[in-house]
Amino acid sequence: MSQMDRRHVLQLIGGSLAAPLVTGLPAFAAPTITVVSGRLGWPHCMPFIATEMKLWEKYGLSVDHRDLGNGSAAAEAMAAGSAPFGYINVPNAVTLIQAGLPIKILAATTIGGTSVYTFDEKIKTVADLKGKKVAVPRGVTTHALQFEMYVLPTAGLSKADVEIVPLQPTDNITALRRGDVDAAVSFDPYVSQAVGMGAKILVPPDKMWDGPAYSAIVAARADFVAKDPDTVRKLVQVHCDVIKFINDDPKKAAEIVNKIMRGTEKDLALQLESMRSLTFTSKIEPAALAKFATAMVTFGVIKSAPELGPVVDTSFLPKDAM
Repeated sequence: MSQMDRRHVLQLIGGSLAAPLVTGLPAFAAPTITVVSGRLGWPHCMPFIATEMKLWEKYGLSVDHRDLGNGSAAAEAMAAGSAPFGYINVPNAVTLIQAGLPIKILAATTIGGTSVYTFDEKIKTVADLKGKKVAVPRGVTTHALQFEMYVLPTAGLSKADVEIVPLQPTDNITALRRGDVDAAVSFDPYVSQAVGMGAKILVPPDKMWDGPAYSAIVAARADFVAKDPDTVRKLVQVHCDVIKFINDDPKKAAEIVNKIMRGTEKDLALQLESMRSLTFTSKIEPAALAKFATAMVTFGVIKSAPELGPVVDTSFLPKDAM
């Protein structure tokens, strides 16, 4: 990929031509593997939990997990060659593939969990958001595109009918309380936190998209997969171990996430409640991803939909993957 093409890719995914996270040799050539993700939330929680539980070490891995704030920044790091493995949002993955960056999609993380909410009693439905300010997660995110490509049209609106305000999910409640925005699109546990403070849901998770709505996916650079498939298999195994742990013991998983977020007992209750709107799974359907990619073309996010069949590689998933 040329420097100009690389710059174009980073602009599409909402990033900048940043310096590599690790200088010198590519990350995959070093003993320590750089794993990137977005901010802690259920869709990107797996590497946080794996680090807390020392699961990397269980498989003989040395991992440097870096929280880059959002999925777009994580995708940018992978595009720049700074990280070989990461948790990125679906539209970021599709954009990278469409632009020619060889990556492999290895697993899913969560389905659902995204909602539209408000504290404004006068706003009853999505149609009432016409002319209003709506906060969406920063970067090119699954959550924002679900809102723009499905939720708004279903209500007879378009992106031009609202003012989109990119914000970090941690800033939504403050912005809503101050009147900086009128509604927000976000994901759990932040949505449940807002509901616990009196917010009302305008669009529940099952109405955010037509079909399985993957919040984020696990991806790896194709050169890393080809060079060190054994390490990739171990990284995917850790991911699947965390998925199984969450499904088997959601309370313990919520306690770990709450501890990392320095939450209170009340926050822990919200964490547990937020898990009800999510399906934690590593299994992924190429057809569902293709449907999302087609919508991205329709709405002008990308010029053409890439062929995802050869890119989705589920061979690294263990047979008992949940």
